[in-house]
Amino acid sequence: MTNLIEYRHIDLYYQNQLVLKDICLNIPKNKTIAIVGQSGSGKSTLLKLTMQLLGKDATISNGHILFDGQELLSLNHRSWQSVRGRQIGMIFQNANQYFDPRKKIKDQYIEILSKHFKIDKDQALVAAHKQLRQVSLTDPKSVLEKYPFELSGGMAQRVAIAMALSLKPKLLLADEPTSALDAVSQKQILEEFRLIKEKEEMTMMIVTHNMAVANYLADYIAVMYHGEIVEFGTHDQIIYAPQHLYTQLLLEVTRKEEKYHG
Repeated sequence: MTNLIEYRHIDLYYQNQLVLKDICLNIPKNKTIAIVGQSGSGKSTLLKLTMQLLGKDATISNGHILFDGQELLSLNHRSWQSVRGRQIGMIFQNANQYFDPRKKIKDQYIEILSKHFKIDKDQALVAAHKQLRQVSLTDPKSVLEKYPFELSGGMAQRVAIAMALSLKPKLLLADEPTSALDAVSQKQILEEFRLIKEKEEMTMMIVTHNMAVANYLADYIAVMYHGEIVEFGTHDQIIYAPQHLYTQLLLEVTRKEEKYHG
């Protein structure tokens, strides 16, 4: 099975503090991997490192990231312009991080598509309408005329997903994409990701603190603890036969929460 992205012995420091330790991870093409761990485990840092969105205080002392055969850590700023969004897309925990509050959704959507594809305004709007419908927004014209603050949390997250998918990236990164939403919206967004997984030939990497999300979506699961990957395996290996004590604890917490909520 061919890997789309490979992390090889990554060590990363923030102000001399080791936050990612010897990260080794292979993600096959067209599969979904969930990175699971508590807050502060380093899982979101791994996504930001992949997109080169870390601050100046971050230092990589060792390792490589190979994406479709190319070394990401050696790319310059200009090269990243063609990778970020077009080849690797990202959905943030809070969709408002994705939008400019001063511009209508329509203008931001057109801007993104025009930047990456040689299409005019009308073609961009046709593409936007189509993609918004595919994430269950049945009135795309109304959505496009709104400003970001006029959208509910669930709608904003759907628009962010639609924008990311419109660029047809090979790899889609999602950082806690449901944790800022209410329970109903969480279930709806998870269903959207499940449909994306079924319909699109795309590799997805989803960060979550919730093992139930990993259980629902992932082909592979990596468990992170204090900056290290302590366990990695297929969905069935991790869910039904976990080896590490921390993985077992995460699963037990999930079972108790599900029992509590009925």
